[in-house]
Amino acid sequence: MECFIVKESDIDLDLKSLVLRGDEARHAIRVLRLRIGEKLMATTLHGFCYLATMDRSEQINKTEWEAHCLLEEILPEHNEPSIDIQLIQGIPQQQSKFEEIIEKITEIGITSITPIFSKRTEKKSFNKERIIRILENGSKQAYRARLPILHEITSLEEALKTSQSEGRSIITLHESAPLTDSLANALQDSKGNRISLVVGSEGGFDEAEIMLAQSSYKARIASLGPRRLRAETAAIMAVSLAIGIH
Repeated sequence: MECFIVKESDIDLDLKSLVLRGDEARHAIRVLRLRIGEKLMATTLHGFCYLATMDRSEQINKTEWEAHCLLEEILPEHNEPSIDIQLIQGIPQQQSKFEEIIEKITEIGITSITPIFSKRTEKKSFNKERIIRILENGSKQAYRARLPILHEITSLEEALKTSQSEGRSIITLHESAPLTDSLANALQDSKGNRISLVVGSEGGFDEAEIMLAQSSYKARIASLGPRRLRAETAAIMAVSLAIGIH
């Protein structure tokens, strides 16, 4: 069953109907060739998903279509996790690695992403429009009711400061952490349901940054095990473990 993005203004709860427009309608009608009576999922990306049935299609002009659907079920907060997990992620040197992280953690259930630069970060920018498209596609893939929040690029210290002000438990992943200080233990010990996971770029964090996180922002330094992981592997693994435990 395919999932599409629907605008809230195109949903009529009284008539129990919704309309897909633009690229979403074209994809449903011209690419997937959905037939009358076929089931589909629609998400507002603002808190609601809808189970619907294709009712009819309409061609507005040479390039525009509309897909008219009947509402079957309203699904508030569908497939949204019960815990608020934020990933504070050092920007990888290659855009493709950042895209991989975004795609996978969106499907897993991340709430928000804060891209950061630190002392060892070689890149301080990325293609924001492309990342937003990946967020949308990942949310549709996972039938999610909400789009993860993509914050503006900031420094490590500013990201830690914001997380602390929001009352989050901060867990920084670093290879210097003893194996006994595992991420799993840190997650189980964390208080509340708002957690920030901090992962560096390819170069990781230096000792001064780790000390800053610990002393000024009460971050817990945790290990992902004895193996040395790539930045993208560490991020995906950390988010998966956090969502799984909670």
